[in-house]
Amino acid sequence: MLATAAACLSACSGTALRSEGDSDTRTSRNLADLVLFGTWVQTLDDAKLDEQYERMLMQYRASPSNDMAIKLSLVLSRPGAEAEALAEALALLAEVQISEGEDAELGRILHRFISERQLAAAGSDSLSASLSEERERSTRLEAELAAARATLQTAERERAALVQQLDALKAIEARIRLDTAPKLQ
Repeated sequence: MLATAAACLSACSGTALRSEGDSDTRTSRNLADLVLFGTWVQTLDDAKLDEQYERMLMQYRASPSNDMAIKLSLVLSRPGAEAEALAEALALLAEVQISEGEDAELGRILHRFISERQLAAAGSDSLSASLSEERERSTRLEAELAAARATLQTAERERAALVQQLDALKAIEARIRLDTAPKLQ
């Protein structure tokens, strides 16, 4: 994600990464550092990410900066992040993207990426809830269908028994007719 953001930032600003002697060297180095940091963050397990977040949050509160806000947003928006963490990352980037300076464009790009992830996560949560409801409905309908099949089988057995009784009554009636019919001699 950050590599894409870096490429977009370079394309949007019209500047490519330049050599050491250029005036944009500091910006390029800063962007490269952020790309490396974002890549590194994605390799950490949850416990290390939590430690990193706490350490960086203390630093940010002690001395707020756009660079630290971007790094915190990268920690918060790691793959599999909760919706609350994404919202916190967006809040941090909201200030960065309205600021002046080299980090503003990156803040805007990251804000858009994280906003899209948040929308996708919300849509995913909605779809998951709908899927759960449909599974429950399907289970309930399967139970109703099984009950209806059982009722149908019972009715079919009762019908078969009644048909047998009717055939037996018809046979008795036929014998009675034969027994009561006048005999021709």
